Amino acid sequence: MFKFLIGSMFLITCSNLNAQDLSIKWDFPLKPGMEEWKKLTSHKAMVDVCQIPENVLPALSTDELVNLCLNYPLFFTMTAFNNLQDGYNQVCSEFNGFQELYRRADAGKAVLKVYCTVEPKLVKIKKTLLEKGLYKQKIFFIEFILSQPSIINNLAISDIKLLLSEALVKLDEKARNNYSSFSILPTPLVMCRVLETKKFSKYEILSHQIGSIPDFSRTVMLIDEGIIEQLRSMTVDYLNSVN
Repeated sequence: MFKFLIGSMFLITCSNLNAQDLSIKWDFPLKPGMEEWKKLTSHKAMVDVCQIPENVLPALSTDELVNLCLNYPLFFTMTAFNNLQDGYNQVCSEFNGFQELYRRADAGKAVLKVYCTVEPKLVKIKKTLLEKGLYKQKIFFIEFILSQPSIINNLAISDIKLLLSEALVKLDEKARNNYSSFSILPTPLVMCRVLETKKFSKYEILSHQIGSIPDFSRTVMLIDEGIIEQLRSMTVDYLNSVN
């Protein structure tokens, strides 16, 4: 039931998420809510119509590509999987925009730039429940992309420090603004995977002692919410160690 509600929320809101940034030179020809979209009778048909033309892909700047990926009409389908990472991997395998993004060396820096512009606390100024849900969803998607090891590995240490500093701020803001456990999830995931990827000694010691920490990184399932505070504390320690 919980999984169904999550999927329904993303399905209802995804058409609104696709309000396009003016910098995008190419746009999805069909989106949820359009009459022609309603005529698509299979998931494959929806995937096919969302593909970016091959001659357009290399002409897109990385910033434009990030915007398109964040606005991908089927991004929400990752929530249909029990393991969110499996769902994300499936979405990436189906959309050539993600495949192109991961070929860009500056992908992480471009996504990080967008991450720095969002503030979880701003959800309180959104007028409707739909607008609030859309804003939370946008942050969720951005953080999930930033939690990928291939993205983290391409970030300079200065970007890593910025990413973790932003994650700490956003985690606190989410807690103060009544974000659900599901909406909070990708923030500690970013911290966890950075510490794991960077082989931070305190993380490696604790992850051997507490199996639920590496399990969280692998399955994106938070069995023990006490892990969030441990990840927050280790993130602060890591930032102090690289200053």
